[in-house]
Amino acid sequence: MLIPLLVALKKEKRHDDAMFTFDFSASSNPHYAIPYVATIQAEGKKMVRTFFELTRVYAKDSVLVEGSYAAREGEIIERCKGGNSSRKYRSLYLVYMGRLEFLGKTDDAKTKHHVLEYLTHQTDILELRTALL
Repeated sequence: MLIPLLVALKKEKRHDDAMFTFDFSASSNPHYAIPYVATIQAEGKKMVRTFFELTRVYAKDSVLVEGSYAAREGEIIERCKGGNSSRKYRSLYLVYMGRLEFLGKTDDAKTKHHVLEYLTHQTDILELRTALL
């Protein structure tokens, strides 16, 4: 009788619908890149961003973007800290156990491939973590 009770407790503690709050703060020259945070979904073989609304404070040659955002367990988050004249500094993260786990840079082919497989349900969260962490 003890085993079914433990199984029931484990099911109740699933994190699938849990929401977690994260803070973000970054500044950059707005001529090159404005920092942002977005959730990533798949549409076919493309990654599509849905941006969080964060506070922007502009100065002469910089913009400060900061605020908090909420994300669900298992979501993929893209964070852009800014950029320079040749590239943006974008990274992908997995919301796992209430933390953001770094998966890789957005321009890395291996990272993109495994994230798209995860988002299109070809792999699960454990396979994604095994492949990239």
